[in-house]
Amino acid sequence: MDSVENRTGAMRGDGEKVIVSLPVRVRRKPVAGSLRRLLYRAEPARDWEPRLDDLWDRAKAAYPVAVVRDADYALREFAGHPRVRHHRFLVLPRFSARAVAFAVFANDGSDCCWLDLVWDHHHPGALELLAHISGRLAAQWGSGAERLCLAGDDAASALLRHRGYRIQEERSQAVDLRAFSGQRDAEDPIGRAYLTAADIAEIDP
Repeated sequence: MDSVENRTGAMRGDGEKVIVSLPVRVRRKPVAGSLRRLLYRAEPARDWEPRLDDLWDRAKAAYPVAVVRDADYALREFAGHPRVRHHRFLVLPRFSARAVAFAVFANDGSDCCWLDLVWDHHHPGALELLAHISGRLAAQWGSGAERLCLAGDDAASALLRHRGYRIQEERSQAVDLRAFSGQRDAEDPIGRAYLTAADIAEIDP
């Protein structure tokens, strides 16, 4: 197990914010995935997506400390952004109406960025499909690479490593503790947390 994938390096900050070292994974060339992604289909997610409530209820056991990623959260964070177009996808088994994964991508002008991810760990093929979609978006946008910040999900980290994503660096980012649910350790309040780019907080001036 790659130790950096389990270490957020949290230290106390001002108020409820802490600074964490968040691994940044980069893929410059897509790697062929397994055929199990063909057992799934993706569709654009709507602004109000109640299927995310059911997905979060099943997925949250994998994230002992995390921001609640339900329909309200997705509406608040990703719908109608004034400057950034969010490309949101739900993944479902081919013969089911139940969502098993959700991801948000954006074009930052140079890279295809994963902004957020939540998935049912019983469905690795769904994550394989999202990695495939990321590669297609990068090609469509002429992006130099695909990039995601991710900590606190060993299963996703391992699968994405097999699909060509490598840790390029660790960036110090602010995270707002007030947004997280779950049992936090008093000595390391964010050490077990699930973190993506969507969890990065603004620093108050």
